[in-house]
Amino acid sequence: MFNGFKYKERPDLLPDAPKKNGFFLFWEIYFRKFWRLLSVNLLYFLFTLPLLIFVYVIFGNYILQLTGSEEFAMDFIPGLKIFAVPLISYIPQILHAPLVIISLICYGPATMGATFVYRNFAREEHAWVSDFFSKGLANFRQGVIFGIIDVALSISLVSTAIGGLMVDVEGDMMILSVAIKSLARIGLVVYAFARQYIFLQAVTIKLNVFQIIMNSLRFVLLGFWRNAIAVIADAAVIAVLILLYTPVTLLSLPFLFYSMSGFVAIFTVYPVVKKYIVDPIAAIEAENEENSETEEQPN
Repeated sequence: MFNGFKYKERPDLLPDAPKKNGFFLFWEIYFRKFWRLLSVNLLYFLFTLPLLIFVYVIFGNYILQLTGSEEFAMDFIPGLKIFAVPLISYIPQILHAPLVIISLICYGPATMGATFVYRNFAREEHAWVSDFFSKGLANFRQGVIFGIIDVALSISLVSTAIGGLMVDVEGDMMILSVAIKSLARIGLVVYAFARQYIFLQAVTIKLNVFQIIMNSLRFVLLGFWRNAIAVIADAAVIAVLILLYTPVTLLSLPFLFYSMSGFVAIFTVYPVVKKYIVDPIAAIEAENEENSETEEQPN
């Protein structure tokens, strides 16, 4: 199911290296690589800032439509009042759409570059801040495609899961509204699990867009428990760094949030990719190499 693909870069860890507990290993790597993670976070923040503001405004307006209270919308989405709205006021309106489009195009490749750095750190391999740019450019086309898919799916699933049809309905339409909302919530969970593998596969193996999507859906079940742990951990990061206190949000977005949540997810789910893709391909390559050496030996 997963064989037949060329692995881009093979792990350089020694096979007999001592294994550490995952939780403590995570924090050891995180603090050891803290300044590089901070640098990647800042770059990622700058590339995606217009798109972030756009998403803030989209959901702010959505909550406003649901509740009819602008004050509640501002309080429900920390940072909207003192972060997104003020920045918009300083940017000429004619530049809003071009900046969002440019940021949307950059979002996927920037995620590719950041994912490569997180993956290498999770494997305890070297990665430099320059890899953010080089790997983003190397995976630019798929990055743009997956970036647009990610933004579109995330916004539509979250908004539908929260509000359904957003109208007062009765009878059969009420049943339809509840069904749509329930399906959106299920879809949101499935996509939250699957999206962790999309960019990770793209920077690890050579696959087309369809193959990456299909593999990601398979990994929803194959890595179910790790997926659940990763999503719960990311939810905790979001709660502490984004939703808890607005001043914390203003500090965490440029310096901590993206690298923390991204590294948590990649560190948690990479063993699933290693088990089902990296290790089998390495075994096949070793077997082929052994066979070729046997054929070259004289009779």
